[in-house]
Amino acid sequence: MRSKKFFNGKSAVITGAASGIGREFALNLAKYGCNLVISDINMEKLELLRKELEQFPIKVISVNCDVTKTSQVRKLAKTSIKELGDIYFLFSNAGIATGGPFEYITQTSWENTININLFGMYYVVKAFISKLIDKGFAYENNGDVYFDVRKAKNYGKLSNQKLENILQEGTEDAENPNKKFPADFALWKNEKPGEPAWPSPWGKGRPGWHIECSVMSMNYLGDTIDIHSGGQDLIFPHHENEIAQSESLTNKIFAKYWLHNGFVNIDREKMSKSLGNYVNIYDLLKYYTPDAVRLFIQQTHYRSPITFTEDAIDQAQITVDRLFDVILLTKNYADETKDMDKTELTDLDNELLEKTKKAREDFITAMDEDFNTSNGLAVVFDYSREVNDYLRKAEKVNGSVINEADKLFDELREVFGLFEDFNSYLSINMVEKLVKLLIEIRGEFRKEKNWIMSDKIRDELKSAGVSLEDNPKRILWKLTELKD
Repeated sequence: MRSKKFFNGKSAVITGAASGIGREFALNLAKYGCNLVISDINMEKLELLRKELEQFPIKVISVNCDVTKTSQVRKLAKTSIKELGDIYFLFSNAGIATGGPFEYITQTSWENTININLFGMYYVVKAFISKLIDKGFAYENNGDVYFDVRKAKNYGKLSNQKLENILQEGTEDAENPNKKFPADFALWKNEKPGEPAWPSPWGKGRPGWHIECSVMSMNYLGDTIDIHSGGQDLIFPHHENEIAQSESLTNKIFAKYWLHNGFVNIDREKMSKSLGNYVNIYDLLKYYTPDAVRLFIQQTHYRSPITFTEDAIDQAQITVDRLFDVILLTKNYADETKDMDKTELTDLDNELLEKTKKAREDFITAMDEDFNTSNGLAVVFDYSREVNDYLRKAEKVNGSVINEADKLFDELREVFGLFEDFNSYLSINMVEKLVKLLIEIRGEFRKEKNWIMSDKIRDELKSAGVSLEDNPKRILWKLTELKD
């Protein structure tokens, strides 16, 4: 397993670095102390990334490069070698098409000049396959290497299939004459025209689909992982084959738990890029908060399909806003009462303490039932209503009681990843002090029956994004969305 220290001091070349996954990869490697050559065709965005990377104590070189043009890739290679010397990683989100950067780099002098390690995987893949051959689980034929499924223990156990049933239903490339058995699957594929290829003990070619995932998982996470997830369409053959090749090599359990998710549907069809019926997450976040998107997904059990509609995501935004209001209100009172002397508990206080304890227990029970986020969120919503009811009924909010509620909300938020930037964008302390001061002044005006000034403060606060609620017990306030 690779630790963060593994990347410290090493160097990486990242193409397509100005946006998307390339940008995220650059920022993550920078956090780990990896020196970078960042390249992209969009120099304006690339410059923004370069400035953002200045916060890290690393060397950063930016290069304008169109990776589909060999001359520009050659320039990128020379610049990288000159500025950083030995390059350990190469990352490209520009694809691996013929004539693209991977084919050029691995078939020219650049590979012979510096140590290129494509995510550290290229050499590890070959070693993985060689070990399977040595142990008798794989064989080579005419430049192809196949895994012999008849040698694997309990092949078909994940998809609950027997080998004879798999053969009856058919497998991909079942008639391939290079196979000893129709259900055998490729670990290494011989070079074909128009496809990228790398040298290997079995001739030039490329890794099979299944081997890549096992190698990456075992190289970075160890022989056994706790949870492996993926779409339900990957159970067979992909995940079945991952298990077969991994456990045959290590004689250890590959994954302790498998979580196969249902599909996101639009108009009753599976959302997919190939069908063109997908919603880009970056576009979605222009109109909805990340918390609303998380809630929309988590309200459905992971194995069930989700139907995406604008009405559904709109409702998720409304729901998450209401939940936030209660959590913020709770946190305000928790901060206000944390230094107060302990007071005797009322029946209402004891009731909320019992509900807090029960909510925590109910939440754990729900999540332990096959990671049921839908039922878990139902517990959160029910509990938020109980807390909201308590704050409106209590003659005096008890510090120890409301702090327990605040603590539980923090625990639940962490599980679901909700409101992760809570403190940073709210600046709660400053907002709270200013609002409470204005509420106090407004209270004085109300005592004097100066309704004009009282209403003016209320209206001005509302225009600034603070909504007041005149409760018989006390004045409640919450942050609201500013209107254009």
